[in-house]
Amino acid sequence: MHILLIAPGIQDYSVEYANAVCTRARITMVAPHRWFADYEEFLDPSVDLRLVDWPRHSSPRNPYFVFRLARLIGSLQPDIVHFLSESVVWLNLVIPVARKYGLVTTMHDIRYHAGDRGSRRVPRVLVDFFVNNSHRVIVHGDALKRASELHYPRLKGRVDAIPHVMLRRYCNIARKERLVRRDELTINLLFFGRISAYKGLDVLIRSIPLVTEVFRGIKVIVAGQGEDIEPYRRMIADPAVFDIRNRHIGDRETAQLFTDADVVVLPYTDGSQSGVLAIANAFAKPVIVTNVGELGRTVRDDISGLVIPAGDERALADAILKLSFDAALRLRLGIGGREATENAASPELVAHKAMSVYAAARQGT
Repeated sequence: MHILLIAPGIQDYSVEYANAVCTRARITMVAPHRWFADYEEFLDPSVDLRLVDWPRHSSPRNPYFVFRLARLIGSLQPDIVHFLSESVVWLNLVIPVARKYGLVTTMHDIRYHAGDRGSRRVPRVLVDFFVNNSHRVIVHGDALKRASELHYPRLKGRVDAIPHVMLRRYCNIARKERLVRRDELTINLLFFGRISAYKGLDVLIRSIPLVTEVFRGIKVIVAGQGEDIEPYRRMIADPAVFDIRNRHIGDRETAQLFTDADVVVLPYTDGSQSGVLAIANAFAKPVIVTNVGELGRTVRDDISGLVIPAGDERALADAILKLSFDAALRLRLGIGGREATENAASPELVAHKAMSVYAAARQGT
């Protein structure tokens, strides 16, 4: 079976997914040169990667790009066209061509989250149109599958749950670069990724004074771009505890941050799933997550991490203290998280489930 993957972004996920399914099918992947050129070395050599000059959303060149993409699809004659993201408005124009084949879409979020201005550049009505016209839709867990079928009644029976693949890229970089943990005098808490209101950074900041009343040997690393960081800075009671890196984080720095981390914190107040969790699991780092979206189902409390209520700084502080004082627990939960992901989202399992989805999509054409 020939699968054409169209990857507008989400580079880590797209590359790991392609690496998984290429063991079971012939894969061609179309992706923007500006985002994926540095990822080519991490892609399985059997994947036919087509790097293209993909215009930005506001560019007047988009109609011409869509015309060329439609011609490429027609020339390749794939069995399946699989869009690895749902949020590119111009791709709606490709639907008539893509639907001649099996059209599959991976939907990472059912709705926009608070403060997620990047996604909101695409009107949700256009995302909904694109998703509703897919033969099959992939989400990253059973809870998201149920929520999708409630939100999109037309999709009932056409939504499939395939877990988020483990993101091993940064772990491989750490291994290749022989990175070792630095700053062993503190317990390092890592809050990583794009900063948006729903990520719960304010909850983390409010929890830290509750932690330092009991334990001072802690450092909080906040690493990532996003919304204005200044309101968060003003909330911080003790700036000496925080290391804030409000900028783009490169690959090697990301690998070093996860190498240095003792605990990865995801205090989301809303959300669907998280690539940060997939990186933490690859590094076998213990995680604290909130019971939102698929996070509370993916992480099993006291087995593969700690699960706490959303928006509860006291519960977050207690979880931080619990892990700070117990190195054996950190080790056990980190290994538990990695093993759980390897069992539930191994490349072999992801590929097997993907092929079932593709077969069903072909029947729907």
